[in-house]
Amino acid sequence: MSSQMPGLRVGLAIIVGVLTCAAARAAVIIDNDDGAPTAVTSGSWSTSSATGGYYGSNYYHDNNTQDGSKSITYTPTLTETRVYTVTARWTGGGNRATNAPYVINHAGGSTTVYVDQRTGGGTFNVLGNYTFNAGTSGNVVLSNTGTDGYVIADAVSFDPLFVVVDNPQASLVGSWITSSANSGYVGSNYIQDGNTGKGSKSATYTPNLPYAGIWEVLINYTSNTNRATNVPVDINYFGGSHTATVDQTTGGGTWQSLGSYTFRAGTVGNTVIRTTDTDNYVIADAFQFRLLSLVTIPEPTTAALFTLFGAGLLRRRR
Repeated sequence: MSSQMPGLRVGLAIIVGVLTCAAARAAVIIDNDDGAPTAVTSGSWSTSSATGGYYGSNYYHDNNTQDGSKSITYTPTLTETRVYTVTARWTGGGNRATNAPYVINHAGGSTTVYVDQRTGGGTFNVLGNYTFNAGTSGNVVLSNTGTDGYVIADAVSFDPLFVVVDNPQASLVGSWITSSANSGYVGSNYIQDGNTGKGSKSATYTPNLPYAGIWEVLINYTSNTNRATNVPVDINYFGGSHTATVDQTTGGGTWQSLGSYTFRAGTVGNTVIRTTDTDNYVIADAFQFRLLSLVTIPEPTTAALFTLFGAGLLRRRR
């Protein structure tokens, strides 16, 4: 089992620039009083609503007694095998434990995160990103083992990690027309090419990905009979590029998967909607990037860089 040292505390959740989208997968939130089989307690916990900031109607505390004899297990039912951001909520106070242990049992093993519950109350605090299998094999266990104050058990959330880039964030080439005439778009509108200037227009979507990993790429658009049946969409990922052909006459208003690809962290990858040789109106709306698994991508060695320069794949900046 790997664990964080008690001196390493979890603070407020880190926001990674994810755009909220109603069509994206919702978090699975388990509250302390949801009951079996999702929230199962061991030992005697007290129910309270004395301190504000809790999720739902109340929270539990351990009365700062019977060290090591109390726990609560949060077990989600997950529909997909993928990376989830695990967050926990509690109510803060000066008498809280500084070392409340959350054990995250995930597909790769168990990880213990110690949190200081004196601070960070009233919000969901990030415990980390972990791969969970679909189903109910994973869980989070909070106990009062070795704690130095009151342990608060409130809610735990399992959030699919995704990044959405909508058309206002896209880099455009050529003249595109903004529209909201057909429903099913993300945000406030979408853009279309006017069925003119074929091959001279493109829309590039560049996500700011927080982690290197295997990301599923999904596209959303609005459908109609006057849409192109052969829209080329380039996915530029770590190690290569792939062009998918999308029939926009069907499948609008739902996320359509274009496959899974390895991306570096940051803004080095992108997707591009082109209008080349398309046979009708081309729609550019939104892309979603869903993190399926974390990967380590080593930095290129000096020898590798010289090889790339020699092959003409890298050029010196002037």
